[in-house]
Amino acid sequence: METDNEVEVWHAMRATYRRELDAVHLLEKESLGCFVPMQYKVSIRKGKKVRTLVPVIRNLVFAYTELEEITNYYNLSIF
Repeated sequence: METDNEVEVWHAMRATYRRELDAVHLLEKESLGCFVPMQYKVSIRKGKKVRTLVPVIRNLVFAYTELEEITNYYNLSIF
């Protein structure tokens, strides 16, 4: 029988100082499922419209893994 620690679920993690993409690269390097919801934002710079891809919620990364495995990453400087 599986315990709660062995079940893979989505965990919300906070990435400090807008380093969401750095956190995603780190988690993908460790073969963990991760997701950052992104959207296009249109802003005006020097009189021209510029479309940039930005996170929907700043400083938030979702990781799909077991609870035991994700606790190893909480002490890193990105989280």
